[in-house]
Amino acid sequence: MNKWYQSRLCKGLLLVLVHVLTVIMVLSLAWILVYPGQEYLSAFQKDKPLAYEDSEGFEDTVQTTVSNILDYNTLRPIFETEGKYDTNRLIDLKKFDENARAVDGTNESGMAYQVGDLIKWAESYNGIDYTEEEGVIVCKKEDGTYHYYYKSEFKKLIEEKSLQFIETEEMSLEGYMEQLGYEEYMNDSYYSDEAEKTIRDKEGKVLYVDCWEFSDGVINEKYAPEGFKNLLELVNTDAEWNGKLEEVYRILDNTLVILPHYYYKYKDGLETVEEGNTNLAYMYVDQKAKKVYTNRSAYKDYNKVEENIKKMTAQGKYVVVAPKLADFQSNMDVSAEEWKNMVTGSANQKEEFLFAVSVDTNYPIQDSFYMKNKEYEQYSPWVKVIVVGSAVSAILFLISFIWLTAVTGHVNGKEGITLNFFDRIKTEIAAALIIGGMLLAIMLPISGLSLPGDLSYGYTEEGLYISSAYGFEERFFEMVLIGGIGTLITCAVGMLGYLSLVKRIKARTLWKNSVLRWVGHLFRVFWENRRSTTKITLGYMGFMLLQLLLATGHPVFVLFVLASDVAVFAYLLKSAIAKQRIKFGIQRIASGDVNYKIPIGNMVKEDTEIVQNINHIGEGIHNAVEANMKNERLKTDLITNVSHDIKTPLTSIINYVGLLKQEKFEDPKIQGYLEILDAKSQRLKTLTEDVVEASKISSGNITLHYMNIDLVELINQTTGEFAEKFEKRNLSIVVNVPKEPAMIRVDSRRIWRVIENIYNNAAKYAMEGTRIYADLRMSDRYVQFSLKNVSEQPLNISADELTERFIRGDVSRSTEGSGLGLSIAKNLTELQGGKFLLYLDGDLFKVTIVFPRLYQQQGNPQPQPGESK
Repeated sequence: MNKWYQSRLCKGLLLVLVHVLTVIMVLSLAWILVYPGQEYLSAFQKDKPLAYEDSEGFEDTVQTTVSNILDYNTLRPIFETEGKYDTNRLIDLKKFDENARAVDGTNESGMAYQVGDLIKWAESYNGIDYTEEEGVIVCKKEDGTYHYYYKSEFKKLIEEKSLQFIETEEMSLEGYMEQLGYEEYMNDSYYSDEAEKTIRDKEGKVLYVDCWEFSDGVINEKYAPEGFKNLLELVNTDAEWNGKLEEVYRILDNTLVILPHYYYKYKDGLETVEEGNTNLAYMYVDQKAKKVYTNRSAYKDYNKVEENIKKMTAQGKYVVVAPKLADFQSNMDVSAEEWKNMVTGSANQKEEFLFAVSVDTNYPIQDSFYMKNKEYEQYSPWVKVIVVGSAVSAILFLISFIWLTAVTGHVNGKEGITLNFFDRIKTEIAAALIIGGMLLAIMLPISGLSLPGDLSYGYTEEGLYISSAYGFEERFFEMVLIGGIGTLITCAVGMLGYLSLVKRIKARTLWKNSVLRWVGHLFRVFWENRRSTTKITLGYMGFMLLQLLLATGHPVFVLFVLASDVAVFAYLLKSAIAKQRIKFGIQRIASGDVNYKIPIGNMVKEDTEIVQNINHIGEGIHNAVEANMKNERLKTDLITNVSHDIKTPLTSIINYVGLLKQEKFEDPKIQGYLEILDAKSQRLKTLTEDVVEASKISSGNITLHYMNIDLVELINQTTGEFAEKFEKRNLSIVVNVPKEPAMIRVDSRRIWRVIENIYNNAAKYAMEGTRIYADLRMSDRYVQFSLKNVSEQPLNISADELTERFIRGDVSRSTEGSGLGLSIAKNLTELQGGKFLLYLDGDLFKVTIVFPRLYQQQGNPQPQPGESK
């Protein structure tokens, strides 16, 4: 029964609807997240939307911008000299590592670089670059201090004899250099007596009591520290750094990793707060130092701080933060404590400060506030539509999702759950494909909707608060298309996996078609056949282990590897020959040669057992065939003997009945009795002849005399002879034969018996008052005769059973017959090289015989097999 709710069209529409609704929900959610105002409930509570400066989104933007400004002011001492960015400004790396706020452009530790050099270096820095030539040799002096050489420099001094090893035995330079690499330098305390080296100068004076190769990575120096050619010169000449090369490299590495983040944060802040580039004005007052940091030149006078704050609060939206929460001022709905923590955390000053910020809500400058206000005014009318649309989409999605879950796998016109190609893939493999596809698809919307601004760094060990996530809104509408396409692909892959999972559960193939079950089945089969599998597994593992051990050993072992390979090849070849013998023997036995014996010899034990069992099977088949043939012979002999014994007295009965009929009895009862005796005796004679003939045919004990017969003539003759029988049962026959002869080569007596039996069957079992159709057709190669009629009795039997001996379509046996007619007709037809076909369709019964066509111009053909000449 076709059900509309699970039709292909309905399911297709539901799938399309689910994908469309998913895209709508995701894009609506993304729109809501970046909507500048972030006011959703107020859109339903008020007739007119709030102004942008009164929205929560405006407050968040102000707070984010102020956070960037505070970060910028914190970073200015690192990069600026007298308020200007200075590439030559020095950064003391030790100060920077301990507390970045302490960097003031001076070089107190001796390890300092110019800002410009560090920024350029950091752009191409990807960790510790280490090569063999750039290694460092550490030499320890008698006073416990150290001297460092680059490896290339050290080798050169050794070759020039400026430095010499005091050795106890001859060793090459390469040997010494290689041995240096085994010594580890760990906190000036671990030394190996075996690796200890003593070095002297040309005059024989001992310079170093030990030396080794620096074990940690060495940074490839692209720029030199201030006042030195390289870092080794620094640690060799500065007592503070001597023996601390590992610490020097750590500090440099940390600086090159962290400084770029500070630099780009500083550059972003510089561009954002520069006067004339923003509608936001800020003023940070250091009351202790009596300094004012601001982006407005008019607010730099410390003596006019209070006056300037009044000007700022009159411009639009403002926030004033002081050490005490009671002094906090703002006309925005913000948290005083949150703002105080943000200011004090960034400036690292708890008291004696004042911070003020204001935004000109007339937006005279086209900055981010101006753009967001414009976007807010443009899109605020759509808030209700987006929110309601998202809710409706979610409801429709849920309905469609449940609907699809219920009908998936069901197909009109088919029983059970229908699985497609993907549903037949192993469960774990399908899950991996779906998860992988979804991850790839998710990358597209994530890349399209990711934050282009810097992410928040939080509080660092140096006390810096780096946080920023801006620029999203400006690029959002450029990325909607990418996000929509990515969401669509993700949904398509996800729905494919989900619906496949549902169908697997419904069809109960989730576990049946899993890799785990398959592996478990393999282990079970392995265990059930452990007698053979254990030997093969252990042998294979041993062979692989032998290969591995010999291949990794001395080259002489290659000969053993080759010998083992030859042995395995010989074993496989021997097994292949045995399998070929077994295959050939099975084919011989299957073809009927049950006496064939597979030769046993030069086989492994398992193959020998298989061959012996197959030979025993052949013997069993031979014995069964012999027994069956013996039974058939006994059956044939029994039928022949019984028929012969019946035939002798039956002949006497027929003769005596004939003699009695000649007496011309006048009593009608006696005449009736004689007629019955005559009819029954004749029927018994016919039955006996049929049984004998059927027995001869089944045993092949029959001789055929082939000749050319015109089947058209034979059909016409048979039709005439059966006309009286048909008339008695009110049957009319319609004959359709060609005018030209239909020549076939058969035994005339046997073909007559075939046609007679077919006609006789129709005369007995056709429904009275119906027609019988006799059709003869010819093709280039065959002659086909068919006779069809409507059966009087229901045919609750197959066509094959009707051609069996003693089987009748008349189950009630209300008519006379032996059940041998069609069986004899079929066997005689096939013996003469023809085909005998039965067709049953309800009460319609049709017999068809087919013989090869014989052309008269062919002359005298050669006798057929079994034909008498």
